[in-house]
Amino acid sequence: MSDVVEKRRFKRFEYREEVLVFPVHPTASGSFFEVDLTSFPVHSLDISEGGIRLEWRDDLNPDLLLKLRLKLPQDLTVEIYGKVVWTEGGKAGIRFMVPDETLRHGVRSLPGQRP
Repeated sequence: MSDVVEKRRFKRFEYREEVLVFPVHPTASGSFFEVDLTSFPVHSLDISEGGIRLEWRDDLNPDLLLKLRLKLPQDLTVEIYGKVVWTEGGKAGIRFMVPDETLRHGVRSLPGQRP
């Protein structure tokens, strides 16, 4: 019997796809945010209804905001905002800020649920 307690709210699914990342920056006043028009691709490792784990070359600052463009089953493309919650060893955990039903449905339709 294992003493490990699962803290995750959502189950993870294997998701090894290219994800487009658009950095989000505060404006000069700090009251608003702007999305960079230039994106760059990164590779994902897994995804849940609450977030995604990405391969990342550099350490990122926690709380950094990103806009992500994901391709999910059934030719579904989803854009969602996320916040960096951790980085370690070339990987980053991103928490989705406002996951909608389209994203949740797309994630649940992925094959290969991870324990």
